[in-house]
Amino acid sequence: GQVLARLETDTLKVAVEEADITLRLAQLDLADATAGPTEAELAAARANVQSAQAALLVAQYTYSNTLNSSLDSAVRARQIEFLWYADRHQQMEANGAGQADLEKAWKDRAEAEYRFNQAVQQARMEELNAASQLDQARNRLYQAQEKLRLLQTGPTTATVLQAQQKVERARLALEEARANLEAAELRAP
Repeated sequence: GQVLARLETDTLKVAVEEADITLRLAQLDLADATAGPTEAELAAARANVQSAQAALLVAQYTYSNTLNSSLDSAVRARQIEFLWYADRHQQMEANGAGQADLEKAWKDRAEAEYRFNQAVQQARMEELNAASQLDQARNRLYQAQEKLRLLQTGPTTATVLQAQQKVERARLALEEARANLEAAELRAP
C-alpha cells in the first residue's frame, strides 16, 4: 500500500478543487430553484409591472398627442401655401403671363411643394416614433407581467430537473477528478 511513484499532481489537485466548487455552486442553484422567489423578488417584479404600466400610459398619451399635434396644423398650412402657389401658377399661365413671371411662379410653387412634403415627412416621422415608443412600452409591460407570473407560479419542474442534472454532472466531474488524482499515484500491492 505504500506509494511507489507519483506523477505531477498540481494540475490534478486544481481540477479537484474546481470540480468541488462547481458542485457547490450547482447545489446552491438547485436550492434556489426549489426554494422559489423571495418576497423581495416578488416586490421588485410587482414594482416593475407598475412602472411598465405607467410608461405605457405615458406612451399612449404621447401617441395620442402626436396624432392631434400642432404638426397637423403645420402640414395643413404648408398644404394651403402649396395650393395657393399652384393655383397662382395656373392663373398666370391662363392669363398669358410672361416667361420670367411663369418661371418665378413655377419656382415659388416648387419651393412651397418642397416645404409641404417636408412638413408631411416630419409629421409621419413623429407619428412613427410615437408608435414605436408605444409598442416598446407594451412589450416592456408584457415582459414585466410575464416575469411576475413566472415568479408567482414558483419553480417549474423543468427548472428543478435542470438544476438537479447540473448537480449530478458536477458530482460526476468531481468523482472523475478525484479518480484522476488517485491514479497519479502508483502503490505497492
